[in-house]
Amino acid sequence: MYARPLADPSIVARATRPEDVIAAQVKYLGYHLGKIQADRIADFIYPEGTALRHVEVLIERADLPRRIRIESTLELPCVVIPDGAAFWVLVVPLAHMLYVRPGEDLDRKIVDEIKRATAAREIRGPDLLALLPGEHEELVTPEVSTSRGDRADAAGRAEKRRAREGAKALADARKLLAKVATDVRQEGARLRPTVLGRDREIGALRAALAGRERLSVALIGPEMSGKTAIFDGLLQARAGPLKDRPIYATSGAQLVAGQSGFGQLEERIDQVMRAVELVDAILYFDDLGDLFAGHTGGIEDMAAIMRPYLDEGRVRIVGELTPEHAEQYEKRHVGFFSCLHRIAVEPLTEETTLEILIDRIAHDRRREPERPSLAPEAAAPLVELARRYLSYESFPGKAVRLYDELRAIHEGEVADDGAPVTIGAAAVYNAFSIRSGIPTFLLRDERAMKFEAVVEAFRRRVIGQEEAIVRVAETLCAVKAGLQPPGKPLSTFLFVGPTGVGKTEVAKTLARFLFGDVGRLLRFDMSEYMDPLAAERLIRGTQRDDGELTRKVRQQPFCVVLLDEIEKAHPAVFDLLLQVCGEGRLSDARGKTTYFHNAIIIMTSNLGAAHRRPRSGFRVDGDRAQAAAAEHRHYVERVDAHFRPEFVNRLDRIISFRSLSAAEIGEVARVSLARIRERAGLVNRGIDLRVSDAVLARLARDGYSDTYGARALRRHLEDALVTPVATVLARFGSLAVGASVHVTDDELEDDARVDDGGDGELGASLGGHRFGPLMIMVYRRPNAQTQGSTYGLQRIASLRRMARSCLTTGPIEEMQDRVDYLVAELATAPSAERQRLPPADVARLTAEHARLAERLRELREEVRGIEIAEDLAMAALFEGEELEPYRTEAEAAFLRIERAMVRAILGAASGALTILVQPQDDPRALVRWLLPFLDGAEARGWQCLAHIYDDHRDGDEWPESVGWGPPRPPAELRERLEEADEATLAKAFRGVILCVQGPGVPGYLSYEMGLQRWESIEDDDPLMHLQLSTIATVFPLTAALLTTPAVVQAKTFALPRRIPREQLARTDVVRLFRSDGSLYLPTERREFEDWVVNDYWAELEHILFEQIAGPLARGENPGSGLGAEGG
Repeated sequence: MYARPLADPSIVARATRPEDVIAAQVKYLGYHLGKIQADRIADFIYPEGTALRHVEVLIERADLPRRIRIESTLELPCVVIPDGAAFWVLVVPLAHMLYVRPGEDLDRKIVDEIKRATAAREIRGPDLLALLPGEHEELVTPEVSTSRGDRADAAGRAEKRRAREGAKALADARKLLAKVATDVRQEGARLRPTVLGRDREIGALRAALAGRERLSVALIGPEMSGKTAIFDGLLQARAGPLKDRPIYATSGAQLVAGQSGFGQLEERIDQVMRAVELVDAILYFDDLGDLFAGHTGGIEDMAAIMRPYLDEGRVRIVGELTPEHAEQYEKRHVGFFSCLHRIAVEPLTEETTLEILIDRIAHDRRREPERPSLAPEAAAPLVELARRYLSYESFPGKAVRLYDELRAIHEGEVADDGAPVTIGAAAVYNAFSIRSGIPTFLLRDERAMKFEAVVEAFRRRVIGQEEAIVRVAETLCAVKAGLQPPGKPLSTFLFVGPTGVGKTEVAKTLARFLFGDVGRLLRFDMSEYMDPLAAERLIRGTQRDDGELTRKVRQQPFCVVLLDEIEKAHPAVFDLLLQVCGEGRLSDARGKTTYFHNAIIIMTSNLGAAHRRPRSGFRVDGDRAQAAAAEHRHYVERVDAHFRPEFVNRLDRIISFRSLSAAEIGEVARVSLARIRERAGLVNRGIDLRVSDAVLARLARDGYSDTYGARALRRHLEDALVTPVATVLARFGSLAVGASVHVTDDELEDDARVDDGGDGELGASLGGHRFGPLMIMVYRRPNAQTQGSTYGLQRIASLRRMARSCLTTGPIEEMQDRVDYLVAELATAPSAERQRLPPADVARLTAEHARLAERLRELREEVRGIEIAEDLAMAALFEGEELEPYRTEAEAAFLRIERAMVRAILGAASGALTILVQPQDDPRALVRWLLPFLDGAEARGWQCLAHIYDDHRDGDEWPESVGWGPPRPPAELRERLEEADEATLAKAFRGVILCVQGPGVPGYLSYEMGLQRWESIEDDDPLMHLQLSTIATVFPLTAALLTTPAVVQAKTFALPRRIPREQLARTDVVRLFRSDGSLYLPTERREFEDWVVNDYWAELEHILFEQIAGPLARGENPGSGLGAEGG
């Protein structure tokens, strides 16, 4: 027998006799009623008159088929509970409660409600069994005794409950803050050096945070002015009310992390603010600007969510801001900033910074004796360098950061006695020179810089412009002596004169003299800034972007700025340059100030050149000094007429460049010839280029133009000398290594040979060729073996330099950074954190680390192999042994480096790519590309399937509505291509879709996309073109995908239109296969010999390396031509 209380049928008592089951239920209810909530006790008490009533109901079997559906009569027990004149009725088997109003027929109401409830529930056979009544049912109302003590202990228990709830809320608040912030109460004792010079600011911060009112504080000061140090000082000197107050550091990124759903961010910030209020903590932001990342009212507008807590004084917040950001954000968040107590943090003086640095040095020596330390006497030069050249940073931070960088640079270095190295003043100057690009001879007082030596260095590259050379040398001497005028650029020059006489060359030579690289010259072609918007782009920028000039000067404060053809700029440029030339500073659209105090500004102009063009550079003037003076007056007059007086008045010097004399033109030709001899194609192959004086004189005479000056001469040298020499060398190939090339003029010289300079008789002639009056002969020098050995050593050294450069390219450095990160994650994280990482994540990170570390190890081993080959080759050279084995070994190692670099950059993971291959004019272009590709794909393990346009056969299980045929395997495609004649190709192979899958497929094939061109000497039309384009990244390509526009866009049923034949020759190509068997990449200006083309797909990494990493490895700008003359 069973007994259940109506209020909770889940409580069941079981016994064999009625009195036993009731007793057991009464006993348990006495215990149960003493534990439950007091308001639930009433549920177990029923009014007098409650009775059990059995009601017969006819229920239809809705679960049976209609033809055999029957009705069953059930007698259901119901408990009728009186409620005044009405009743509540509980249908026990259905657990269904109904209300019967006064006057309603009780039985009919119960029957109708039971039918409605059973119809709604769709009672079926098994459910019907549960409704059957038991053998005997009885409603019993026993008396139950219980003991609760609610009145006596109510107040005590409520207090305990409130205490428990408060403790739980406090624990939850601390748990939440630990999740989104870092408890820095221990950070105050992190043994940092004592904060000096900030007693006033620390006291103000302590007073604002220690009061009863909960205030929020903004530390507002320039970057690196010491705002964080003030907070550190507060942590170190906590006392009184702040002693036990928790302090948490967080950021906007930590608050936002993981809150991507709608409303989650608002809920997170609201929870954090309530937690801060409950704990009475201080919440610290090292960059308060994180709170204003979004637009006002946007989802990222965290400041608006936090503002009510600040308005009502419920939380304490401390944040750092720069004045520029404070001004910018306050315009949009006036209410938020009105709640902040501001403490201004001004940069410290140079003297105080020196004290801080000396204290920091002593502190680091005590705390970290195993690390390098700075010599006390080197502190003053470090601070002076920071003051003089780091204009955009503030004391003391810029000096302290430079000190930290120095220690990091010398990390691991030890002295002779094994102790950590002490960094002296010389090391400070050297490191700062590397960091800033400023040469050490300008930084160090003990390094002499002779005026005559500077002038001579410029004369070697700039011909005939003595005044410009002298003025620039005087500027450098003033910078060296520290006597440059304060508050303005180092010098502001305006170079005027005809084109091609050396104006730009002076600026390039100055950049090369200072930085060793013309690329450090900040050059702006002012013809690109002729409209007002362009002028704003140059100087002031926009609210989002810096101005082009201001950005570059901020990146390279000590610089040479060249404003070429300044007269072509818009007048708005001159208005903005007034401030640059006068005060040496300029503010952009965002209020950021750029300082030109360490810049040499050179402006060039051709004003007046067209009206004063000399008759000839070869005439002899009676009085050159008088002519030069007249020429200078002419140019100055034109400058005064064109520019406003206030602009001209801010120029330090107007320097006129005169036209060149005959001797000077010949010297320009000689300097240009010297630069040609320095090109990589000659130097790396050990080729000696000799040009007779008569040839050089003729080239100078024919190439110089009164209108275009020396630029015309350089172009003439390229056409009349470099091109013929390159043609001859290309014919001899490897035979030209170590050879001597002689250029003579039979019309001007009796002896066709050039004087060998006393090196002895020339070796055997390899041959030559005549180009007009010029005769170019190639000789094998007597010491050809030595020259070949020298070339071999130079080649190995060149490979070693490029290999070392590969390790410093961006992709490899990123790979190293990733390895370092993985090491930190797997090796240096606390063990508790490692245990929280899922095993799958640990395995994934470990596998990634092993893969990347192995790639880096392979690269470094290959580089080391080339270095060893260079050492052995050097020893072999001294011993007179053959260098060829070492060169071969080094080149093989570099080829492996190329392959490893390409795999590292493009990725070696398996991927898929679907491409369209379409001949544009001659169908044989398809065969030339596709057959080698199929062989290369098979060798690389790539899977291929081909869909040929309009290729349908009987029996193909492929819908004919699809314009492309079913997938064909590579073997069938190869057989059809090999057997097809030209007519068949033109008809049957108008286009092919290739589906390719395998290691590195997307990255490797992406460089093939575009128009490819083949030269041919067999047909009247010498060009063939093939267009390759990406369709999708799937494998295989099904018929359904071919009819999905989202996958193949407009290429579903018809081929794209071919490029018109008349446009093909003018269209840029990605590959040019020349008639001599070589390959030329127009974009990168790289050429590959025929042996590369003959095995194109096997040498693909070699080609891709040249496209994506070769220029970086050689120290060039990507896209610059091999051997091109810089500047």
